[in-house]
Amino acid sequence: MAPDLQGAQTKECAVCGQAVERALLACPKCGGGIFAVAKTYATSSARVLPRVNPVVVGRDEGMPMSAGRRFDVSLYGDNLQAWQVWVASLQDSEWLLRWAMRINKAAILGSLPLWMVATLISIPLTFISMLAFGHLFLPFHWLIVRPLTFLVVWTSQLWTAAPVARPLLLLVGPLIVAVALVMIRLIPDMNVDFRESRHRMCDLWPLSSRRLQWIAERGTGGPQV
Repeated sequence: MAPDLQGAQTKECAVCGQAVERALLACPKCGGGIFAVAKTYATSSARVLPRVNPVVVGRDEGMPMSAGRRFDVSLYGDNLQAWQVWVASLQDSEWLLRWAMRINKAAILGSLPLWMVATLISIPLTFISMLAFGHLFLPFHWLIVRPLTFLVVWTSQLWTAAPVARPLLLLVGPLIVAVALVMIRLIPDMNVDFRESRHRMCDLWPLSSRRLQWIAERGTGGPQV
């Protein structure tokens, strides 16, 4: 049964049935993540909240696209401010999240020399790839870049879905992010937007999947180019 709305939009947590505000991405009663809040009740009709499939996210065609086929996971304006406020509140309530974000930032800084060198190496590789019409390094994308993108998003989903696994993910997640960053910078990608957005997904860990969920529900807040 849908909760009493009293003129406001709410969601019903699929785990405990608690009615939560539409703006929230986690249930305040059971702590269920955004993908656990499955049913959305509005004053007019019910709507199912979009879910992130990490298998799809590992493919270019599954990424958030604007009308111009531009992959974009950045937020803009009020949408970005709302995200920042939500993340700040989440850090105070979600177990180990603050530590995970700090360790991930440390891993990124630690791998900075490696992926900067990888970026320099990728410059001549990009010219070689252009001679082959951008197809020369496609096998490496399928075998390395996309699986690593999948792992970054999937471990961020697991962080929310399985709190008991968070101590292990504190060690594994940032390591995957560091390796992914180096490979993303090393292997040429003729679509710069995809490369930069994959890099951004690594920066956001362990909130990568929840950023995709946020965009699926609210958009980026930016112009559709």
